[in-house]
Amino acid sequence: MSDDALPLRGEKVSMVPPPFSGGSPWTAAASSALGLVKAAAGWRESAIWAALSFCGAIGCWAAPALLLHRYPPAQLLDALVGSSVRGSNDELLALSLLLAYVVASGLLVGSTTARLARRLGWGGVALRLAAAPLIALSLAATMAAAIPLFIGVLIRCFPALL
Repeated sequence: MSDDALPLRGEKVSMVPPPFSGGSPWTAAASSALGLVKAAAGWRESAIWAALSFCGAIGCWAAPALLLHRYPPAQLLDALVGSSVRGSNDELLALSLLLAYVVASGLLVGSTTARLARRLGWGGVALRLAAAPLIALSLAATMAAAIPLFIGVLIRCFPALL
């Protein structure tokens, strides 16, 4: 049976949604309480969110340090060197993702530090001085992941070098 044989006709149906009415006393109370909290927080709310984003950035930055709890540093260094010299494509992909994570977390720490330091005045100088070692360690971790990745890609593209 073809579609042309079906006796269907299209009709226009109005699909106007009903207006949102906060008729419920709970909805009205919640929206007024939320408005009061926003008005009371004011400028502090944005400072709180900036501080929370800074703490989150520090947490993302420090997460790879949990590897040191499970594996000794010598074993991690052997894995980095081994993946660059005799690594497969999957290991080089994992190494490039590690490099991307380290760079992204370092940039996240730097940007949230700058955003929070603008609000603090002289406290921002202290915050930047406190975050400087983190950024320096992030640069060192970037170098520690970038050099094996570069060597691995170079060996993978030119196997005669091995």
